[in-house]
Amino acid sequence: MECFVGGSVVGGGARREVAVCGKRGDAARLHQSVAPRRVGSVVMAAVDEAQVDAELAPLNMYVRSQQVKQVVADNRLHEKDTGSPEAQISKLTVKIQMLTEHAKQNPKDHSSTRGLIAMVAQRKRLLKYLRAEDPARFDKIVESLGLRISQAMLSKY
Repeated sequence: MECFVGGSVVGGGARREVAVCGKRGDAARLHQSVAPRRVGSVVMAAVDEAQVDAELAPLNMYVRSQQVKQVVADNRLHEKDTGSPEAQISKLTVKIQMLTEHAKQNPKDHSSTRGLIAMVAQRKRLLKYLRAEDPARFDKIVESLGLRISQAMLSKY
């Protein structure tokens, strides 16, 4: 299958790269490792399918939802647990990691950054609650997720 990278030329020579493959809707940003050619006002470059698949991997929502389910399954209290602080903290941690990567790639996406800040605040509240209720469970979840806890949070409780 032949894939192309095309991006409309924006003022100042900057361009936005988009990969398009045989299936409608398969699109991803690609690195500038492809050799572009100008066709009118559009920059086009041929790329191989493997490179496009590698770039599409992080965009696959199914993979992300499976990561969330796996982390929640590792940190839940019982088989059907979805509401315990451990399950909520682990789910928020995976979502925070994903949104952090997105925010680094899209620094002007302020609405996603606002959502990220809200998720971090929610996780912090859940961690404070868990630390006050059961410090052993708090220590276990912090260790299993590899979270860094500030001294300010530890000294309050």
